[in-house]
Formats: sequence, C-alpha cells, structure tokens
Amino acid sequence: MDLEKDVHVPVSGSASNGSKPEASVASPPMNVPTPSAIKVRTPDSQSVRPTTEGLPIWMQRVFLVIFVVLCIEIGIVLVAVPWRPVWSDNALLANTPHLRSFLRLGFVRGIVTGIGLLDIWIGIWEAVHYRERKPA
Repeated sequence: MDLEKDVHVPVSGSASNGSKPEASVASPPMNVPTPSAIKVRTPDSQSVRPTTEGLPIWMQRVFLVIFVVLCIEIGIVLVAVPWRPVWSDNALLANTPHLRSFLRLGFVRGIVTGIGLLDIWIGIWEAVHYRERKPA
C-alpha cells in the first residue's frame, strides 16, 4: 500500500502588513485505510489445541507415548515431592524463612499434589482417548 502524505499549506494574508501567515493542514489522504476497512484473517479451525492431523501415523504414536510418559512422570513428582523433606529443607529456601514456612503449610502441599494428580489424569485420558488420524 502506498501511503503518500500530501500536505497543502495555504498562506493567507501578506507578510508585508506585519501579520504572520495562517497555516491550515489539509485532511489526510483518501487512500489511508480506516479501521473498519482492515480485514482480519481468522483460522479455519476454532480449536486452540495443536493437532497432529497432518503427521504420519508413526509420528502421532510417538508423540502420544512421549506426551503420556511425560505427564505421568511430572505428575508422580508433583504428588510425592511436597511430602518429602527436600520440599522445604533445601539450599534454595535457606535465605527465605517466610517462603519456607509458607511451603510447609498443608494446603500448599495439597494444591501441588492435586496438580500432580490432575497431570497424571490428563496423561491417562489422552492415552485412552487416542484416535489415529489419517495423514492429509
């Protein structure tokens, strides 16, 4: 799009009478798009979730195995670690006693354990509801 700025400054009055010339700026050029004329492209699919439709079947299966194993491993760590001494007695929390006492609270440990259980559930759910999609 070619945007050219043509500004016309008409001068009225004369400089000989001691008055300053008055300047007025013309309206903006007509070829500038208005906000209502700008079109926004939307994706065809309304899903935000990444799909594996265009991938070969073997790659879909490998992706599923890696995803499920990763979800279950992270979930097990999040379930077990908050109840171990390493959760609050470590070098990272040595200088912050308020954070250490906060992390020792039961509801904080429970929230982290719940996130771990949710992560395990997501991994198992993805494995059970797996469907192979034909490559395009």
